[in-house]
Formats: sequence, structure tokens, C-alpha cells
Amino acid sequence: MCKSIIIIVLLTSVGFSQEKKSIHQIDWEKHRHLKKESGNIDIVDKNIIPLQKLLTTGLSKKVFGFLPDWEYPGAMDNLQFDLLTHISVFDFLVNPDGSISNPSGWPWTDLINEAHNNGVKVILTAVNFNGTEIHNIITIDSIKNNFFANLESKISLYQLDGVNIDFENLNNADRAAPINNFMADLTDFIHDNFPGGEVSFDGPAVNWGNLWDFTGLANSCDYIFIMGYAFSGSWSDNSGSTAPLTGGSINISNTVQTQYSSVVNSTPEKLILGVPYYGVKFQTQDNQAHSQVIDYIESPRFRNAKSDFFTYGTLWDTESASPWYRYQSDGKWFQVWCDNGLSIDEKFSLADSKSLLGVGMWALNYDGNENDFWNVIIEHYGDGLPIPGEPLNFYLSSYDQNSLKINFSEVEFANGYWVYSSRDGLIFNDSTFFTATENILSGLDSTELYFIKANAVGSSGIGPSTGVLAATTNPADESTVLIIDGFDRQAGTTNTRDYIRMHANSIFNIGFNFSSATNEAVSKNEVDLTGYTIVDWILGDESTADNTFTSNEQEIVKEFLKQGGNLLITGAEVGWDLDEKGTTQDRDFYNNYLKAEYINDAPNGEKLIYNTVEALSGKVFDGLADFTFDFKGDQGTYEVDWPDAINALNGAQNILRYKGAPSANIAGISFEGLFPGGSAEGKVVYFGFPFETIYPIESRENVINKVFDFFEGTILKITENVNIPQRFTLFQNYPNPFNPITKIRYYLNKPGAVSVKIYDISGREVVSLKE
Repeated sequence: MCKSIIIIVLLTSVGFSQEKKSIHQIDWEKHRHLKKESGNIDIVDKNIIPLQKLLTTGLSKKVFGFLPDWEYPGAMDNLQFDLLTHISVFDFLVNPDGSISNPSGWPWTDLINEAHNNGVKVILTAVNFNGTEIHNIITIDSIKNNFFANLESKISLYQLDGVNIDFENLNNADRAAPINNFMADLTDFIHDNFPGGEVSFDGPAVNWGNLWDFTGLANSCDYIFIMGYAFSGSWSDNSGSTAPLTGGSINISNTVQTQYSSVVNSTPEKLILGVPYYGVKFQTQDNQAHSQVIDYIESPRFRNAKSDFFTYGTLWDTESASPWYRYQSDGKWFQVWCDNGLSIDEKFSLADSKSLLGVGMWALNYDGNENDFWNVIIEHYGDGLPIPGEPLNFYLSSYDQNSLKINFSEVEFANGYWVYSSRDGLIFNDSTFFTATENILSGLDSTELYFIKANAVGSSGIGPSTGVLAATTNPADESTVLIIDGFDRQAGTTNTRDYIRMHANSIFNIGFNFSSATNEAVSKNEVDLTGYTIVDWILGDESTADNTFTSNEQEIVKEFLKQGGNLLITGAEVGWDLDEKGTTQDRDFYNNYLKAEYINDAPNGEKLIYNTVEALSGKVFDGLADFTFDFKGDQGTYEVDWPDAINALNGAQNILRYKGAPSANIAGISFEGLFPGGSAEGKVVYFGFPFETIYPIESRENVINKVFDFFEGTILKITENVNIPQRFTLFQNYPNPFNPITKIRYYLNKPGAVSVKIYDISGREVVSLKE
């Protein structure tokens, strides 16, 4: 059995991309903090299996995707291996001497084996972004030969099926004969050592200065991968698509039909068209397409942009055949241009019309668990039916004492929905089929806690599951608490999407009813925060790539606090995202509404050192015992290696600190009072670490008990009027059993003065309490 080897070299173009960092380099630099292997010692898993030869791949064209190490292992739950032919692992850094370092977490045995079992080739992506180093690698024989030898070793050790060389910022003089000669030597080397192996090269979208010899390049390897993106970015004067199909002097159609015309006309089977699974976000002069850019904000990924398309509405720019959306915040206009299923479909149609070898993308898992792009692959190159996506804007609340109300958005290609319920959030044995997106799940126990998730079902099968939400069954007007799951991040962390369990159980055990929602449902205004007294917003390990708080979410939270709401915010990267890396608007929200300033990415700047938290004397958490959080990922949650060190600001108080770290490393703050523009006093408690990672259970409940004690003064307000309650609820005392103190919570449907009398088992009055 022969091996198929693919080699791809990524280069950038003069003037257009070389002077500006490419998206490959930008993303790479953002994630350089990830732990890398030295490459000097290779740890080989003997269980790695070679590529399996299938009778058919089910695809009519090549589908080649890059998978960066910051997307692993989260991508494993989202990749549809049957809709790929190649996965290129990014990145193996090529050092100046020709040695090769490994990506974070290598070897990815589970990915290699899953891919190989599905007939998908796993490609090694070798990276270097230094023009001088690249010149030496491709022109100095001793370095080149050392690189070839190390490459051969890597391929053999890990049963890999090819190599992808991402060399960017080449010297101008190296862009024709030197790189073409290098590729020819590399092709001969691979073909000689791995018979049947494929050798590919990634070319720029535009041949600026006509320095590239694309015909010669095509002749030096098996095929070229065209990087069909980065037409706009931080350098742009006007807003627009990062991959316009048409319009302007340069676009994707021009790339295929003009820049690569010599190859298209002679050997189109030597070209793969790459498309972006990311977009660009700008602050603009006004709300018009192609408006003057005031500031480049970021390059959002489709998995984040999709929900905002729903929130703000999808606009279509006919000039570039590109989708975009816009919104206004604090009088400023923002625009996001990001490809969706329709625009990717048109780019694939262009590739098909020119009989190209196939398509590819930067980067896999940038679409998360959405099916939009997978469905385009199915429609063009597969033989199946489109798969329904995940139900979005998920909201769960009580309907009555024995029922829950379930809401989510309609899913394309779905003809129904399976809703699953659980008592522990882990085992979902009970299921109900609904045809609508707003349903009542009945027949439940009274005043109990339930966990719910849902899947859409279509003709092609069942789509991806929602994350888990939770709610208590109770009369609908008794919920004073809303839990919001805003932890969407999949890359670079471990997110099982069920960490609401820790919040729900703790809140339920101290006697509160609650509803829950995804942050997308809040952003879409499917649920109104002002209808609740306390909001617990889960942000987990959410960071810059996935946005802890979007601009729209910030405005919603501001309004909630200004009207006297009580907000609990917990997350490890909120300060890093909003204060350290955020916009002016982000910093204003963080400083003036979360009442904090960012100090460091970890206590004392040291990861995996300080995971014990202590209460500061004389503050609202005074008397709370020291507790720990899961910083190694071995306590049932995930690795909190970079918890934010923060500090109270603008009238807030420091209430928790990282024990053992210098005193400036604060772990939690609280604030009580009027927020800017507010009409009623609100409260906020903010932790620089995730609440759900606190262990053991008793510590979590002690912490949430302190938080709700701080909030609780605004929940029931005493009036001078005497009212006989028409309905009340008495909750289980906490703790139980107790000695010598216990806490009794109750609910009244109207505020008022309360008298509580306690009797012993013989009916004698023991104590009378009044509020």
C-alpha cells in the first residue's frame, strides 16, 4: 500500500499581503503563548494507524482545511470527517537550522486516527514568517537538506500523509526561480521517499509586481492552493469583504480568471481555491457599505458572527457579492463583513466553473458547530442532504409547577426537534419530539430542578445539540434569578457545554428558583434581563476570539444595572478581553459597569501557581473559608491556567484575593450603588476566575450563598402596607442538618413585612421572627 503525501507551501504577495501580516500570521502570533514541544524529542503513540484506503470518499472534489493548534482539541466534536479529504495541522515551526518543532498538544492521535479511518489525509504544516530565514532554508543546501531529513522523520514517525509549508514574507528576489527550484527539489525528494505522494504549494491571491511565476510554480509541484482571502483588514481605508467575489480592481474572480489564467487555461486540475471562515470588523464613518474606516477592530470567526447576523440582520452587497451587518453603539457605527453559506456557495461555484481540483478553507472549526459551510460542501461535492444546524437563541423558563417553557429559533432543513431532559445534567434518558420552536414540556415534578438540551432533526438525520440549560418548575412569576450561559469558546479549552450544572445546583440548593438562557437569546432580546432581580452570567474561559461581551450585550447589561439589577459575572479572561485587548467602548464597560481594572493575565503573571482564594477581612465575603478552583482540569471541569488578576475601580471594593500572591492580585470585587445614568442602586459581583471550577461542592455553595446574601437585600422590600399573601413558597432550610445556625428562605408573590413562626414537633412555638 503506497502513501499519499501532500506538501503545501504558503506564501504572501508583494505589497498586498507581504507588507501586511496575513491572517495565518496574525492568528499564529495571537496564540504563541500556547505550550509548544521542542521538536528535539518525539513522543510517538504506537496506536497511530496509517491512512485507510476507502472504496469511495463520497466527495467529487478535494476539500482541504487547515486546523490550527489553538482549535484543537475542541474541533474534534465539530469536524465532519466525511466531508473532508485533507486536514493540514498548523503549525510545525521550521527553525533557522532546518529543525522542526511540534504544535501544541502534539501528537494528536485521536484526530489522526479518526481522519485516517475516514480516508482523510493528515498534513504537516511547516511555518516560518521570517524572510531571511526562509531565504537560507530554500537556498543553502545544508539547511535545506536538514529540513528535508527532519520532514521525512516526522512523516514516518506519525504516519502523516503530507506537509504544508507556510513560508510568508519572502524576499522579493526569492519569489520566482528560488522558491520554484526549492519546490521542485522538495517534490523529487518526497516522490522518491514516499512513492505516490502529493506535493502542493499555497500561492497568493494577487501577483503584485508580477514577481511570481505561477506557471513555473505549478510545474514544480502537484498543485497550488490559492489563498483566496485577506483582501481587506487592518490596512483598509474602506469597509468591505475579506474575500469579495466581484467588484473593485482585485477580487476572487480576478484571482482565478486573471492572476492564475495561465494555469487555469492549461492545467486547472492543479489549483485549489481557499476561502475564509472568518471576516473583518471595522468602526466606520457611517452605516453605508464601503464606508470610510475609522478603526479596524478584529477578524471575527463565523461561529461568532452568525448569531450577530440574526441579531442585526444580514445585508447583501451586490458589488462584491458579500454578506455583512452593521450596528450602532454609543453613537458609533460598526460593520462586520463575514462570508456565510450563500457567499461561500458562490465561490465554490466559481471553482467548479473553471474545473479546479477543489476547495479549501482557513480555518477548520472557525465555524464551530454550525453546519452552514458543511452543507455547501454537501451540495457541491457530496451525495447527501443538508444537515440541520444547532437550535439558537435557546431560553428555558418555568411554565407552572409541573412544566417548563422551551424556546429556540427555527432551524433551516429541520422538520422537528428532539428535546432531552435530565435531573443531573449528565444523563439524558427522557426525550420528547416537538415540531415547533416554542413548546411546553409537561408532566414534571413540582418545584424541582431540570436540565434540558435540544437537537434539530431533518431528512438527513439529527443535527448538533445545544448546550445544556437548566430551570426549576414553579409558578412562572416566582423566578427571580436568570442564569446566562455565555461560555461558547471551543478552541484552546475544554468546553463540554454543560457547566451550568455547577451554577444551577448551587443556586437551587440555597433555595432559589431560576430560569436560564444562552447569551445569544439575550442579545436577540428573546429574554428581558429587567424581568429578573439577579443575573448570573457564565463566561468560563471565554476570551478575545469569542468575545466575552459583544457591544449589544454590553448595552443590555448596562440597562439592567442602571435599573437596579444584581449581576454576578465570573470568567477567567474577561479583563484580558475587555480591558487589556478591548476597544474604548469595551474598557468603558469594564471600568464603569463591571467596576474593575485589569492587572495581569494571571496572579503575579504566573500561570498554574495560585488557585486558592481567600476573603478579605471586613468586606462582604468576610468569614468565608478559603477555597480552590480547578487550574489543572482534573476536578471535573477544565484548566483555568490564566485567571485574571483584577482590582476594584470607581467605588467598588476588593473582596477576594489569590492567596499567596502579592496583595495587588485581586480575585473578586463587589459594588453597590448607582451606575452611570442609573435610576436605582444596583449591585455587581465579579470574579476573575470561573465559578463553576470551584471545588468541592460545599465550597461552591458557600460562595454562592455569600453572593446571594449580598444581593438579597434588594429582592424583598418591606412596605408599610399589610398584605395577606395569596401564594407563598417555603424553601428547604440551608444548611440541613444544622448546628447551631440555619437559613430559611421563602417567596411571596408580593413584597411586604413578614412574620415567621417556628414550631417544634409537638406544636409548641419555638421562635417568632419578624422582618
